[in-house]
Amino acid sequence: MNSDRFHKGNVLVTVLLIIAAFGLMIPAIVNYVKNEARWSVKERKQTEAFHLAEAAHDRGYWKLCESTNNWSTVTSGSSIVGYCNDVVYSDVSGGSYKIDIYRISASSVGILATAKDSASKEFRAIRSIYSKSSIVAAVQAPSVSSSGNCMTWWGPIYSMGNIDLGSGASNKYYPRKMARGSILANGSLPDRDTAPGTPDIDPSGEWWSYNSYPVPDVPTVDIAYYKAQAITAGTYYTTANKDFGTPVDAAPKIRYCEAGATISGNGSFAQGVLIVIGDLTLTAKGGGSYSTTPPSTAWMEYVKDTPTTSAGDTAAQNEYPGDGGYHTVKAYTIGSGLYGGGNKNVAFKGFIYVTGTFSSGANTVMHGAVVVTTGGAFGGGGAELWYDDTLSVQTSSSVAGSRQSWKEEVATPF
Repeated sequence: MNSDRFHKGNVLVTVLLIIAAFGLMIPAIVNYVKNEARWSVKERKQTEAFHLAEAAHDRGYWKLCESTNNWSTVTSGSSIVGYCNDVVYSDVSGGSYKIDIYRISASSVGILATAKDSASKEFRAIRSIYSKSSIVAAVQAPSVSSSGNCMTWWGPIYSMGNIDLGSGASNKYYPRKMARGSILANGSLPDRDTAPGTPDIDPSGEWWSYNSYPVPDVPTVDIAYYKAQAITAGTYYTTANKDFGTPVDAAPKIRYCEAGATISGNGSFAQGVLIVIGDLTLTAKGGGSYSTTPPSTAWMEYVKDTPTTSAGDTAAQNEYPGDGGYHTVKAYTIGSGLYGGGNKNVAFKGFIYVTGTFSSGANTVMHGAVVVTTGGAFGGGGAELWYDDTLSVQTSSSVAGSRQSWKEEVATPF
């Protein structure tokens, strides 16, 4: 009998403990369910706010595209009514938004779209930059391959595909290299990619691989404009693989080649704009030597390494051509023989646009920029390209220019 009472007592105690445990758990479960509901609502509203920000950005972009006057208004320092954070729009269900179209420079415009959900608790913001400064790199091409002593100075290399560096001077930690594909080095330096197929960014600022940005689309050069100018000037050529001979006329000209071109003569110095439909081979030993000031941003190519030190750009001068000190440039004479060996004079000064494959070598020197649309670039054998950011190139891009960047950032509530 006592044993039965004992067992019944144990059962009762167990039941009471279970009930007590549930009593303690139920509030926690209820609280979790409530939190889960709040989290779900918060996530939904965050998503709504983000989509509103996207819609706001699109509205800002189309306003910018509405007319060339809008671009001119913003780049001149003025603002567009309704698009300078002065109006809160609520024409899209789910919340409201503001748009700020603002000046960055004479050739660049920013769009900041900020949105909030209907409960006014979640804010999201998107910022983008559009530019009509079409020539933003020393080289822009679908793919870039270089070897030997091929070298690029003062400006970055942009590739819509891969960048493949060979041994020698082309395999350096400068200039900046930016590719939507891989960046490979076959010489003494290791491959840049640490995780092929995923976006990589060198924290010290030398390469960006598998990144859509900051690699912009190749600029759409208005070749119809240049063709018409060349026809008028008598510098329109239909001869297959037009060979300019020696020496090339040094007067700045627009030269348009309908079926490929070659510049290979010694002592050549051509200037202006060279449009080549097809392939271009440039191996001329140049005849131009002059002093020029590097782009003010040339130091950005040497934050990781320079020809004279592995510490990157410092307060010392002459660590790279035209180095005036920390983040400072000064005049430099191309052809002085520094940093590359030999008195390498300039063979072509200006803008080169090629629809096929561009190749260079044999110690040819260019000062300007190269854009390739379908083929590859750009060579070896001691070729050098010195970037010139002052080039003025006629493009047929949209009224709003080309998008340089797009990102989400922390929103400022309104």
